Amino acid sequence: MCGYCIEKVMFDLLGQEVISGSPAQMDQDDAMILEPYAQETNFLMHSLKYARNLEMEQEVLYILHCRALEEIAVRPDSAMKSSLPQMTLVKHYHAYQKFISSRFNPTVIKNRLPCSSLTFLYSPEFVFAHDKWSGFLSQENLLQQCSELLHFYHSWWLVGQDQKKNDLNKKMEETGVCDPIEDISDEEWDRFYDLFPAVYFALVYAGRYGQDLSLIEKIALTHPNGVPHFPGFDLWLARKAYMIVLQKKGVSFVFENMNFEFRPSLAYYGFLKLEWMRKNKEEIISRMTFWAESQEMLTEHVLYAREFAEEMQTFPKLVSKYQ
Repeated sequence: MCGYCIEKVMFDLLGQEVISGSPAQMDQDDAMILEPYAQETNFLMHSLKYARNLEMEQEVLYILHCRALEEIAVRPDSAMKSSLPQMTLVKHYHAYQKFISSRFNPTVIKNRLPCSSLTFLYSPEFVFAHDKWSGFLSQENLLQQCSELLHFYHSWWLVGQDQKKNDLNKKMEETGVCDPIEDISDEEWDRFYDLFPAVYFALVYAGRYGQDLSLIEKIALTHPNGVPHFPGFDLWLARKAYMIVLQKKGVSFVFENMNFEFRPSLAYYGFLKLEWMRKNKEEIISRMTFWAESQEMLTEHVLYAREFAEEMQTFPKLVSKYQ
């Protein structure tokens, strides 16, 4: 099991939420799904409640921090008044402050980031300091800083340039065990999780204010150069990038990219999140089914395409958990 599998299960919960307008019910068996679900749900208070029950508060606070940065990037005027992430973090202020102060080492973060001004995104008070946002957001080169970070992320994490990987063959010889999810080194994963909040901010900011979508489109459509971890933060970035382009280009963006590299999960995600996508249900199902039938190899993505086509056909029935 890997991030792709967990993402697919998360869609069941997200589908339940979209149809019912209520938070999905979770229990002790759902620990692996909580982080991807918290990335997407509109019921953030419930996510944090589940996190505490599952002893995963730190993991969900990390996600809420990123989602709060998104509100600052795209809705700074209303972020402190009506933003779900900010409201949730205010309610759990002391837990958040403890988390953010201990999770990120300022010196390490500064050395990892290509632009030092982005270190403000990691400040314990930043998501609540409305008076500091205007100065940060008004930087003349902020869009350029975001673009540079996104270019780095694409070349390093998605393409694999200068990315350190483990020797799985050597590990197999030494231990007799070879798990593909361990292909990327722990050092690189640490770097990834340190950089992620800034990369996430850069993506949503560039998507809101940038004119050229080509880099965001690449991030949406390029598979990670390695097996995603269970929480699937790189898959979250891909979904976010996909939505940015989809909302600007329309459903034709889905059809234009139904090629060998097509990831049906992204199209299904757009279907769940956007009502106007659901209005194009029949054409999406037809084209996705045709794509699946035209593939020479029976891959995981082909199987997903078939399942998603069935899910879309019966929508809005309530999907069953772990279907």
